[in-house]
Parts: sequence; C-alpha cells; structure tokens
Amino acid sequence: GIVYRTWRGHIGARGIKRTMPLRHVEEWVFDLDNTLYAAHHGLLRSIEDRICLFVQQELTLPEGDAWALQKNYYREFGATLSGLILRHGIDPERYLAFVNDVDLKLVPDPYLTAGLQRLPGRRVVFTSNCGRHAERVLKLLGIDHLFDDILDVRTADFAAKPMRAAYDAVLRRGAFAPHRAAMFDDMAVNLEIPASLGMTTVWLRETLPGPAKPDYVHFEAENLSDFLHAIDLTGPP
Repeated sequence: GIVYRTWRGHIGARGIKRTMPLRHVEEWVFDLDNTLYAAHHGLLRSIEDRICLFVQQELTLPEGDAWALQKNYYREFGATLSGLILRHGIDPERYLAFVNDVDLKLVPDPYLTAGLQRLPGRRVVFTSNCGRHAERVLKLLGIDHLFDDILDVRTADFAAKPMRAAYDAVLRRGAFAPHRAAMFDDMAVNLEIPASLGMTTVWLRETLPGPAKPDYVHFEAENLSDFLHAIDLTGPP
C-alpha cells in the first residue's frame, strides 16, 4: 500500500535515495501555478493583481471592495471567475485574456525536466486557469513536450477546484483510473476529493515543517524536482 510520509530535499541534490513508493502510478496530474513553478517567482500574485483590477473595472468598485469580492468568490466557488460568471454574467474569455496578460519571468529548469522525464505513463496539467496560459508557462519552462494534455477551467464548463464538478469533468476527459493516478497541488484543499476518489495526493509546500497535513494528503514536499527524483519506480506496484 501507499506509505504516507514527508519528503525533504534540496534543489540539485546528489545521490537522492528513491524511497517514495509510487510504482502503481501511471497517470501524473499536475496543478500549474505555484506547482510546476515555485511560488517565489511571484507570477500568481501578478495574476491576482490583474484579477482585482478586472473586478474593479467591470463592477465599478473601489480597490478594497474588489479585493474582498474577489476573495469571497474564490472561497465560495473555488475561483473568482466562477463567481463572476454566475453572479454577473461576465464573459470568461475576456476575463482570462485580461488576467493572464502578465510578464512570465520563467526559464527552463533541467533538473525539473529530468524529474518529469522519469515518470512512466501520461502527464497532464489540471489547472483552474486558462489552457493558453498553461501552454505559455510550459513552453517557457521547456517542458511542453513532456505533457499529453492540458485540462483547464473550460474542461469543467468553468467549474474550478476544489468543486467536485471540476474533478468529475477531468476524470471523464482524461479517462483516468483514479487508483493509478497521482495529483500534485500547492493547495491541500484541492487534494481532498482526489484522495476520496482513490488518487495518490502530493502537497507542494514552500516550507516544511508547517501546519499538520490533512489525512487526505499522502505526501508533502517542499520541492517538486527533488520529489520527482526521489520517486521509486522500480519493482512491482
């Protein structure tokens, strides 16, 4: 069975012992923002600032009220966009084009690339953001050729993680066998439903130790690249 544990490593570490038992996994599902690239890049904060500006302009609100509404919709619907569509009839394509108009200061990471190349089976991105944004990020990171599909907010008709409809749509589109899939995300709450469906869950955290991990988190790690290099892929599942 799955061994639940924390992985602590260092970027570029040599001689990492491959002790993370994920030999059963054939489908590798990755969140995008703050997962395939680290939060310290500040890219997600830039997008959040654009979201706030969009809400200000569209709904004619002061900055403070726009920020509060943005966060309320995020908590209630899993994404600000979902709330804006349901409550205000906002055009999602115009929203996505506006909020993702940011400078992507990302460069290839050979160590991340090598870690992803180790993984057998399919690799997909599952993001509550836009597929075109995901394509830009993957190309800048030099890993777009390693992914078989991008499942974005359109896949679930603009339902976002952690809403159940988003996961159901992704499972239908990807035709995943949950017990053969692993999901990586920087937000623990986004891993609860995948775990209940039988997926192996990996929580990417900026610092360890931290608050106690929920029971539905099977692994936690502070660095994705090191974790990928530590996965044991040999032998029977």
